[in-house]
Amino acid sequence: MRYVLTAFALILAVGVCHAEEDHPDKGWFFYETNPEPKKPAPAPEKKPEPEVKPEPVPADKKPMTAAWMKKMLPILQERALDDPTRENVAAYAYLVRALGDKAQRYTDVHMELIKTDPFLDMNNSMPFNGMQRNEVMSGAGEVKRKALALVAQKSAGLFVFFDSKCSFCKTQISIVNSVAKRYKFEVMFISVDGKGLPGATGWVKDNGHVKMLGIKRYPTTVLAIPPKDYVPISFGLMAEDQLESTLLSAAKAANLIPADMVKDIDPFTRGVLTLDDMKDGAYDDPGKFVDYVKNKLDGRY
Repeated sequence: MRYVLTAFALILAVGVCHAEEDHPDKGWFFYETNPEPKKPAPAPEKKPEPEVKPEPVPADKKPMTAAWMKKMLPILQERALDDPTRENVAAYAYLVRALGDKAQRYTDVHMELIKTDPFLDMNNSMPFNGMQRNEVMSGAGEVKRKALALVAQKSAGLFVFFDSKCSFCKTQISIVNSVAKRYKFEVMFISVDGKGLPGATGWVKDNGHVKMLGIKRYPTTVLAIPPKDYVPISFGLMAEDQLESTLLSAAKAANLIPADMVKDIDPFTRGVLTLDDMKDGAYDDPGKFVDYVKNKLDGRY
């Protein structure tokens, strides 16, 4: 029995030693569970890469665009002239051909558009047909005559400066008399050398007007506008139609002709945009731009 106890004590001693070696800090009585497995660290959140939009290709780098053709035409021409190989000459020749084809496609659409859009048909502004054109011009001529008669009423008349030694003054006096009689202008003839000429009825000697107006050539015709404006309309000899046309221009500039009459004086200005029309309306949107131009042209024919 003693030997059994001794052996049992020895076994316990050995066990204690091993326990202390394996778990030196935990003592004899302890309970130990298996450690839980470590959870893997979450993967870093992957941010979506920003969308990279391709940069727009400049117009002059897009083959076969008008801008590209404009850029390449002198380059290929110079290359063909400096080194006229079949390849270089063909490149230039085909670019010229392609440019012509592009222009033809534009022309086809343009002509179709003109046929269907009255604002683009210039025949509506000034007829191409001879008979219609003559009718329009005849109407404009009648308006011009009425306008000149109105100018004669609103102005103080015409001053004609002449020199008795001037070879053209006599002819100009006759022309001015004809225009004045037709439209009832008052005329004053002014002699710069104190001598008269045939046709210059009631002439007077210059009393400083020549210097004031800076007149250097004779004959000179001046439109006098109340209260104290003087507009030279001819320096030297001028035919009747030229004199009438210049009179109208001076009268329009001086606002002596009503706006509705001005519109009918020159039929070539019918349906034409003014400079004021072009100060705005430069829309990037093609539809808005077309609508803007149409609105400005509406009612001008």
